Amino acid sequence: MFREIHQDWLPGLTAGTAVSRAKSQILLHKLHQTVQADWNLPESGAFAAFEQIKSKLENAYMEHHRIEKLADEYGISASYLRKLFLKHTGMGPKEYHMHIQNQQACRYLIFTGYPVREIAKLCGFYEEYHFSKIFKQLNGVSPTLYRSRQRNGE
Repeated sequence: MFREIHQDWLPGLTAGTAVSRAKSQILLHKLHQTVQADWNLPESGAFAAFEQIKSKLENAYMEHHRIEKLADEYGISASYLRKLFLKHTGMGPKEYHMHIQNQQACRYLIFTGYPVREIAKLCGFYEEYHFSKIFKQLNGVSPTLYRSRQRNGE
């Protein structure tokens, strides 16, 4: 195709330049498609597993997940799964799961009147103390103070 473009192009002729440009754009488009397809080939199956596991962590945030078990269930190595999480979310799977739990906890604190111990259970924590400790580490304040500040617009 490159030879064709070179043959069609004649300096000084407008029609030759227009045809060459059009064919060049077609060639670039084909190259782009080929390169994009090749980039995704090695991780396509693994990426599908990553997406399913990520979705499972997001939708079943209240459950306890063992990353090794999830990886095995979806046919991917745990270490490669960690690499995919780091690449696509900027955090490991365990950290990502905790991030999702924290987001849900924040929503419950802002939009419901549930007591903190109930929110802890809804977010997958066995006890309120552990939940409060993790929440404070992630948000810098206790759940009660967080709720108060969010509701008062601070």
